[in-house]
Parts: sequence; C-alpha cells; structure tokens
Amino acid sequence: MPDAVLPRTSRVPAKTDTAGAGLRRGLGAGLAGGVASGLFLLVVGEPSIDEAVRLENAAAAGHAAGELFTREQQHLGLIVASGLYGAALGGVMGVVLYAMSRRRRADPWARALKIAAAGFVSYFLVPFLKYPASPPGVGDPETFGLRTGAYLFLVSVSVGAWWLGVATAKHLKARGVARHHRHLMVAGCYLLLLGTAFIALPAPVDPSGVPAGLLWEFRMASLGGQAVLWIGTGGILGLLTLRAQRRLSEAGGSLPATE
Repeated sequence: MPDAVLPRTSRVPAKTDTAGAGLRRGLGAGLAGGVASGLFLLVVGEPSIDEAVRLENAAAAGHAAGELFTREQQHLGLIVASGLYGAALGGVMGVVLYAMSRRRRADPWARALKIAAAGFVSYFLVPFLKYPASPPGVGDPETFGLRTGAYLFLVSVSVGAWWLGVATAKHLKARGVARHHRHLMVAGCYLLLLGTAFIALPAPVDPSGVPAGLLWEFRMASLGGQAVLWIGTGGILGLLTLRAQRRLSEAGGSLPATE
C-alpha cells in the first residue's frame, strides 16, 4: 500500500505585523497615557478647579442648583474620561505609526515619539497659545458657540498646516533642496499660515472675577496634563512596537515590508 501523501502543512508563512495589531497597541498605549494624564490632573489640576467651583458657587449664591454629581464622582469621571479619550487618541497614533512603517523602516521608538510630539504641538499647544484653557464656569455662556468654533477652526488650521509642511518638505527633499533650506521654507510658511489665523480669529475673552494666580495654575495644569497624555502615549506605543518587533523577529516574521 503506497504511503499516504501528507498535506503540505509543514511550511507556515512568516508572521508579519498588521494594522489591527497596530491599532490594539495604540489603544492600550492611549488608555495607559490617558489614565496617567487623568491622575496628573487629579493631583495637580483639581485644587484649582475646586477653587474655581467655590468662587462660582459664591457668585451665584441663592441661584445655584444642586450638584448633579458630587466632586468625588466628578474626580472618578475625570479618570474614566481621560482614559477613554487617551484610548481613542492612541488608536489613531497606532494606525498612523503602522502606516508610516509600511512606507519606510525606522526605529519605532523614535518615530512614535515624533508622532506624539507633532500631535501635541499642532493639535494642542499652538491653539492653546491663542485660546488657553479656563476653569469651568468662566466666560460668557452666550459666546460659547463662537469661542468653540474659533478654537476648532484654529486646531484644523494648525494640524492642516503641519501636514502640508511635512508633504512640502518631502517634495523639496525629492527635488534635492538642501536640508537647511527646506527647514527654513517650511517653518516660514507654517508661521505665516498660523500668524494669519491668529490675527484673523477673534481675540480670547479675558476671564473676569478669577484671580490671576488661580487662572495660571489651572492653565499650567492643563498644559501638563496634555503633555503627559501625548508623550506618555507615544512612549508606551514605541515600547509596545519595539516588543512586537522583537517577538516577530524571534518567530521568523517581520514588521511590514516596504511597498
């Protein structure tokens, strides 16, 4: 009786990284970064928020409605909301890092930190310079829609100008333009676009009835919380990607090949 022909299952295709894996790494990194940011804000920012709430209640004495949530519940909600926001942000960063790795190999640690730094500057820091954060209850409720629209428009201009600058720099590099010339040209165009937006958009409303020291503490805490979120998420994402790279290498697989 002839030997039975064994099915050809001995050769297993080498494993490669996938977009889903990049997304999961980003979600995990973002969740950790968001929780860390929430804890930072709870320790550093909540004292100024508590003081702002006390001032708001004192100014509205006799007209304030009862609190829907206690401050302890709001503190817990801060951690949960920061974690969920961080997970969403990290998911986007994970997909962006995966997509960039498909086009050109690079150190995932350095690239993840660059993505985080670029996002922090363009998405948060630049709009923050024009419209810094204010404690809850500060500002005229009637102008809330106008202020929100102006802020979101500035965010879109800043992020769009950043991506335009990256694309322009790649185009100039392909044409053989020297690095220092590329940097000066892109930086000049970016500052021109942002300067125009800063001038054209309405001026920020100066909060009234809030001590300058309290306002400064709140804004610095907000800035620090966002820095923890972005840089923490980028760092954790870079570490997770390095670990995935090492595991794939040990299993005989690889990260996405250059297309």
